[in-house]
Amino acid sequence: MTHEYFLWLSVFAYAIHIFEETVLDWKGFTESVSGIKNLKWADFFVANTAVLTMGICGAMIGWQLPFFALLLPSLQLINGLFFHLIPTIYLRRLSPGVISSCLLFFPIGVLCYWGADRDYFLHNSTIFSSIFCATILSITPLLFFKLQLILKSKR
Repeated sequence: MTHEYFLWLSVFAYAIHIFEETVLDWKGFTESVSGIKNLKWADFFVANTAVLTMGICGAMIGWQLPFFALLLPSLQLINGLFFHLIPTIYLRRLSPGVISSCLLFFPIGVLCYWGADRDYFLHNSTIFSSIFCATILSITPLLFFKLQLILKSKR
């Protein structure tokens, strides 16, 4: 038996995370701490739809392409740590998404990597490439928002 099914738990955890961020006003929190004022809920939902789609594709592909399958779990670990847990501790203010990060992202993300290892699909190159690509993916929205501001200022 393989442990690819953990990848589906990761997709479910992400859906719960989106709900938490929506209910606890991720947009208002992010605008207040980042200074970025051009955030829109529509952009939030489009970006999260893309992430969920990536996660579903990764779960369907599974260990046939392990680095891709582990993109969502890796993104969840990065997002949970750097965009939720650390800001909550540093700012002493609840970051919308920190609850699902701690209760779901961290344990399920680790579980996905553990499952890949148990199934003999986890290699150093897989770890590096999944973390590297997830890091790039996690900063992409910030780059697009900055680019949007630059393009608007040139008009």
